[in-house]
Amino acid sequence: MWEYRYVNVDTGGGLIFDNYAARHREIIDAAAREGWRFVGTVPTLFTSQGGVKALDLVFECEVPDRENE
Repeated sequence: MWEYRYVNVDTGGGLIFDNYAARHREIIDAAAREGWRFVGTVPTLFTSQGGVKALDLVFECEVPDRENE
């Protein structure tokens, strides 16, 4: 069985922007040290120009299936 963690990150949005301040690499590295695997992103908020203003970083971790114990 898999457990999922979602971390919301503000990218700033807009057509031209620098999202390095979102610190996504630090978040991904920290989650990996805790045993979570980064699996993707889901946009959660858009600007009026169509830019991604915020997104969820999605992580997964395998957990024991307690139903089969």
